[in-house]
Amino acid sequence: MAKVFVIGIDGGGALTKRARQCLMEADELLASERLFNLLKGYEIFPAVEGKTRVMNSVTDTLEYLGQADGTAAVIASGDPMFYGIGVKIIEGLSGADIEVIPALSSVQLAFSAIGIPWHDVFFISLHGPVKREWGLSDVPLLAARHRKLAILTGGENTPARIAGALPVTSTVYVLERLGYEDERVTRGSRDEIAGSEFKEPNLMVVLTPPSTAPVFGLGEDEFQHQEGLITKDEVRAVTLHALRLPPRGVFWDIGAGSGSVAIEARRLCPGLNVYAIEKDTSRIEDIKHNAMALGAGNINVVGGEAPDALKGLPAPDRVFVGGSGAALPKVLRHVAQALQGGILITAAITLESLTEAVETMKDLGLSPQVTSLAVSRSRGLGGREYLKAQNQIFLIKVEK
Repeated sequence: MAKVFVIGIDGGGALTKRARQCLMEADELLASERLFNLLKGYEIFPAVEGKTRVMNSVTDTLEYLGQADGTAAVIASGDPMFYGIGVKIIEGLSGADIEVIPALSSVQLAFSAIGIPWHDVFFISLHGPVKREWGLSDVPLLAARHRKLAILTGGENTPARIAGALPVTSTVYVLERLGYEDERVTRGSRDEIAGSEFKEPNLMVVLTPPSTAPVFGLGEDEFQHQEGLITKDEVRAVTLHALRLPPRGVFWDIGAGSGSVAIEARRLCPGLNVYAIEKDTSRIEDIKHNAMALGAGNINVVGGEAPDALKGLPAPDRVFVGGSGAALPKVLRHVAQALQGGILITAAITLESLTEAVETMKDLGLSPQVTSLAVSRSRGLGGREYLKAQNQIFLIKVEK
């Protein structure tokens, strides 16, 4: 392949001088049937119609470009480098001579249509050829975190389906067929959009009032949990601080209980891939309920007893062992092998568990650091206040 032009069109009927030049220079024009129909509205189309080739698959387009000779122009929608085919072409045709000529992106057109600035927007794609960083289950957390959210839709992720996952306070715009004669803008509440159908292609703009919920600092009473089976606020705060959570990566919460550590970790770092491992079925239901109620997005809940339940999970970057009983040494050995680099913290309440954890880590060639947490909370007593001691907790930390 001598040259590949990736040329964006936005349906406005106008092309830049360079885009026109590239279309005329190309031996072939590749695009989906939808984009060729859009290109028919451009003045240049009669001059290039004879060299068009319909390619409805990104995979087929890449295979064809890899084997073809001469110069090809790939027609793309809007800005090819904004969640578009331009990204895949550059990744898939390493070493090729590629030139990208963008048009207005769909997001630019959308915000202009609704008259709202977009310099402070958070973008996600639930459709398209580019690998997606976020999924539908992340939408509630992202909408609550970001006042303005632009969502590229497609496939099973329709505006109605996405709207159903949004906070009830959100105002939603759906922009259908931007650049076409039947372009339409719909504004509605979450429930109004969730009950409607829209033509493709479309995208969504979501406006959500700032949340009053804390980014960090959920209290024990905000979690559904069995009596006493929750990592206490002060212990959770120290644990999450000591874990030094990365913005991306994999986090295992073993013996997750109510899921409080996993949920706070996910809320702090939305890009973190969190696995909550718990053997008790009723606690598993608590984790699922809490994740949904507290807007934690996609937490992977794994039922079963560690270490067997850990097999097949992606390698972790951070691990918290909140409970594992008599299996603690086996769990720590498995985690130490799986953790190629990162931080492991184990919580212990008894001296026996503390000793087991420290000795196991030393046997594995690790250097454990122990922190003792002795927390007291004020209580009323005969019209006065006194401090009632909580159970002392030991946190055993190792870093690889």
